[in-house]
Amino acid sequence: MLYFCGMNGLYGNMKRVLREGGMEDGEARAVVLLLLEKVCGWSAAEALMAEDDGSEEGKRVMEMVRRVAKGEPVQYVLGEAEFCGLRLKVEKGVLIPRVETEELVEWVVEEMGLRQRRNIENLMGEEREKGKEEEGEEEEGEEREEREGGGLQQCCSMEDKREGEEEDRRREGMRVLDVGTGSGCIAVALAKKLEGVKVEAWDVSEEALRVARENGKRCGVKVEFRRVDVLNLEPNSKTQELKNLKTQKTQNLKTQKLKNPKTQKPNHYDAIVSNPPYICEVERGEMEVNVVEHEPWGALFVPDDDPLVFYRKIAEMGRGMLKERGMLFFEINRRFGREVVQLLEGLGYREVELRQDMFGNDRMVKAIK
Repeated sequence: MLYFCGMNGLYGNMKRVLREGGMEDGEARAVVLLLLEKVCGWSAAEALMAEDDGSEEGKRVMEMVRRVAKGEPVQYVLGEAEFCGLRLKVEKGVLIPRVETEELVEWVVEEMGLRQRRNIENLMGEEREKGKEEEGEEEEGEEREEREGGGLQQCCSMEDKREGEEEDRRREGMRVLDVGTGSGCIAVALAKKLEGVKVEAWDVSEEALRVARENGKRCGVKVEFRRVDVLNLEPNSKTQELKNLKTQKTQNLKTQKLKNPKTQKPNHYDAIVSNPPYICEVERGEMEVNVVEHEPWGALFVPDDDPLVFYRKIAEMGRGMLKERGMLFFEINRRFGREVVQLLEGLGYREVELRQDMFGNDRMVKAIK
């Protein structure tokens, strides 16, 4: 009976629409169950037993499944996507977060966690040294406290408070910048996972920033979102030595409104992370039709004759904006792993590491200033 309802009820009718649209059986089943779970709140068993009774709810999911059958990504149809355990808003103006990018986030979290612990250890070491230096003054201090009466307890309390505040400052002093934030998935996930770390995120698209800000509020995190055109960002004194950009500066007068003299902060960030556009135009024919026809091209493609344009610009910028031994993280096109490594080494970065994703493709790079 369960099988009969499933094939002839709402589940079966929805799956049939997707199969007729060319979707494989397994994928069609997964999409239908996802839609029925998100829209109707049904378990798989409830979805299989549901009849197509013409209800408003049934009509709604049938319309959604028709959109998917025509090639629209199910995340856009639902208006949300899951990323690092978070439910994020997505719409056609922003790229749909990928599972590979979750691996990049976890790498950043791992390295930033190590940096946090190291900072705390250094703080404790500094306090121990400070204590040794003050040992010679201890006797004098005790005599003074005895004269003043009752001051010792207050002094210790104030000292404990100062130590706590210093530790908080050391933690909160850590900053991460996400360049090309899109939906805000990386920035929001980092803000959620890295307690006490200040996260800033840039994008050239006001539409993307609107979605990103909403995702920050939805997930209850504080991220500073800013509109910045990184390709047209004028160099500061630190990055000027890497490349003469006078000609580019002249050409970019039209984008002056996107420039902010306070945008580039020397030695400001502990880490810069970016998942920039990296797919070459020539690769378009190899991609899924629903990606090419629905996701924003500006977040996907780069010119065939300059596929590393974003990596080069961000890396040059990072030479001035990262703190000493600050970290640079990139998600990359699997075709250009070696080229990105060579680019970063040529710009003076150290300890450049290339990692593969869960599918065995070159996908992530970390480098140290």
